[in-house]
Amino acid sequence: MGSMISTEEKKDIEVARKYKLRLLTVKLVVFRLFDEGYSLAEVTFILRKFEAPGYHRTFSNTIRRYYSLWKKAQAPKAPGE
Repeated sequence: MGSMISTEEKKDIEVARKYKLRLLTVKLVVFRLFDEGYSLAEVTFILRKFEAPGYHRTFSNTIRRYYSLWKKAQAPKAPGE
């Protein structure tokens, strides 16, 4: 009998726990792609199907903001944080 949870679901849960994110969100997908080594341009390209027509700038700005938050989370934390 196989596992009740897929490998992809396990990865999503790990990333959600690591960054304290909600499951099933675009933010989680973006953080996971950055964790997997994709660049900002690659993530924007991969997720272009989620972009609403006429909202390219808003979509791009959101991905850039998520990238900034992800980079900030990569910084070493001071002792006691």
